[in-house]
Amino acid sequence: MDKKASYSQQELVQHYEQKRFQGESGKFVNQKELSIVHKLILENPIERLTVLDSPCGTGRLSHFLEANGIKVIGIDYSEAMLKKSKNNCDSLLIRGDIMNFPIKDASLDCLVSLRFMFHYREVEPIFYQIKRALRDEGTLIFDTFNWSPKANFLFRDQRVFIHTRAKIRAIVENLAMQVVDEVDCFVISPMLYRLFPLYLAKSLDFLETKAPSWLLVRSFWCVKKSKHAGNTRS
Repeated sequence: MDKKASYSQQELVQHYEQKRFQGESGKFVNQKELSIVHKLILENPIERLTVLDSPCGTGRLSHFLEANGIKVIGIDYSEAMLKKSKNNCDSLLIRGDIMNFPIKDASLDCLVSLRFMFHYREVEPIFYQIKRALRDEGTLIFDTFNWSPKANFLFRDQRVFIHTRAKIRAIVENLAMQVVDEVDCFVISPMLYRLFPLYLAKSLDFLETKAPSWLLVRSFWCVKKSKHAGNTRS
């Protein structure tokens, strides 16, 4: 089953957040992810900010940003996800595919794509679509896995693909964009945090501050479209 079909299943949507963020430690992971995104937005301010949350999924990020005074528009391919998101936030919601954005060229201030890139082996076409839609000096915030047990060949459904820091930087440079910030985090897979008591999850969070960046599991990126970069491949 492909990713679109999988994330359109009502049962998966219904239990999406519970499976990933259940319990106090799961909530801790959720808050950590959302706070990193919020911090990257605030540290790279742009005028007349509106954030496009794509894919918006259940609306957890949209709701969080709205609660912090940021205007959000949500896009998702899955009707079931959009229905769930509608219950969680007040954002304008649009059904659409990030691979073929229903967005005008050079019209976006900021796009956040959370827990998405690592579902695909080839991500350069996604970057190209996003670059086309971003205005000059517009920002893209996303995350990647540096390593994960789900990237192991034993998982035949290929749940996670690894995109190294060097690969991401090469793609960004090739598209005449610029990495302006990177946050490396999690000493083990975030999915495992929810299995631990909260005090242990917080202990892992402390270890994260002492660990070298190459050892950490996830990277959150903030990328800016350079002025007059155009929309063609360089």
